Amino acid sequence: MKVKDEDLKRELEIAISGKDSQKACAMRLGIGIRSFERLLTRARVHGVEAGLHSNRPGSYADSFKLEVVNSVISGSLTLGIAESKYNLTKATVKAWDERRSQDLRIMSRGQWNT
Repeated sequence: MKVKDEDLKRELEIAISGKDSQKACAMRLGIGIRSFERLLTRARVHGVEAGLHSNRPGSYADSFKLEVVNSVISGSLTLGIAESKYNLTKATVKAWDERRSQDLRIMSRGQWNT
């Protein structure tokens, strides 16, 4: 069963504020405590909205991917700092950069179809 974003957001906010235990929040959502702890950690580091999205491929907004890649390319963040700051792997950031490069090549040839 997929957890609704509004339910997850509510439970993350409850846990962050300390109004109820992580275990109780996880039980209300019908997910394991360890899964909820991971989501809560992500929400504390990156904000509740970030906690609403999983680490599965394609789950990050294109604008977020572009922001991370552009920060690394511009030199405002190193790959290692981006990895730590956004809780990503270097391989993920590199894959996003490769995808961005492919998209730019396609656009320059006038083959952009989206």
